[in-house]
Amino acid sequence: MYSSGATDTIEKVCMMVDSVAFMQLFIDWMCDTVTAINARKVGPPPEKNDNVVAIDGKALRGSRPAKGKKMVHIVSAYCSELNLILGITSVDKKSNEITAIPEILDMLVLEGALITMDAMGCQVAICKKIVEKKADYLICVKNNQPTLHNRIDTVFEQYIEENPTDPDPDDEENPFFAETIEKSRNRQEHRRSWVFNNIKSLVDPGNEWPGLEHCAIIQRDRLIDSRQSTELNFYITSREMTAKSVLAAARNHWSTENKQHWELDVSFSEDASKIHERTATKNIATLRRCCYNAHKQSTHFEKESMRRRAELAGLDEDYRTELILEQFSPG
Repeated sequence: MYSSGATDTIEKVCMMVDSVAFMQLFIDWMCDTVTAINARKVGPPPEKNDNVVAIDGKALRGSRPAKGKKMVHIVSAYCSELNLILGITSVDKKSNEITAIPEILDMLVLEGALITMDAMGCQVAICKKIVEKKADYLICVKNNQPTLHNRIDTVFEQYIEENPTDPDPDDEENPFFAETIEKSRNRQEHRRSWVFNNIKSLVDPGNEWPGLEHCAIIQRDRLIDSRQSTELNFYITSREMTAKSVLAAARNHWSTENKQHWELDVSFSEDASKIHERTATKNIATLRRCCYNAHKQSTHFEKESMRRRAELAGLDEDYRTELILEQFSPG
């Protein structure tokens, strides 16, 4: 834990660094890293539906200097296949994520990827941008797009009315329904997915949404102790997918919460940071994500938690030097 004096010094140094340029250096580093990883791979490439890039925002809760002031938000692109943050950008308030998402899409090479987003990213301009990047999308639809949401709801209600019983999820001849059931000590979650392909004329008769050809529905029934809840999520997608692959892609997107956001808060104390100056806050956030990616790629202390590995890097100069050289040495 840093003393207040050390924290003040770090904040003053980070105030003098151009946060936009620093984030761009992070993205350039990750582009080189992904290229190197792909060059080392042997065997067949992964399934197309495995190449999921989740775009999601995170509020830096400690960045608000006083009640009523705005927090810094960081929007990141997270690759679930590699467990790496590919790119980041910042916004000053939650509503501006709509303008930040196209910025991060422009920064990255995404050809062939499946871009997943929550309802904040359900915008015509964002879908157009993804299609222009030669990628596909799977985006949640909520009441921020009421017309689209209601049309998908009508398709689903008609299907349920005509098919009151779920098909066999193990029937390989019916790839349009899938389900999973997960149980733990006090929790059970039942997920079901339905896919409707080539329904553009029903949900987008005006041809407003670039690439939209298919839609999907995921129902999540949770039982935690004695509390039961049901959540129904609608999705639009430009890629023809099976219900099983939709479930997998959606779960990869949800994993950003516990594979990235949770680690940043628990292992790097992001929400507990009391650095309020906005440029310094953004640069420290970029540094945390550099450390996150470095530890994710390192083969040292793999059995240790991320928090413990970060502590070891701070205490052992040789390990810290080796960790840095491991990431930035050629090849």
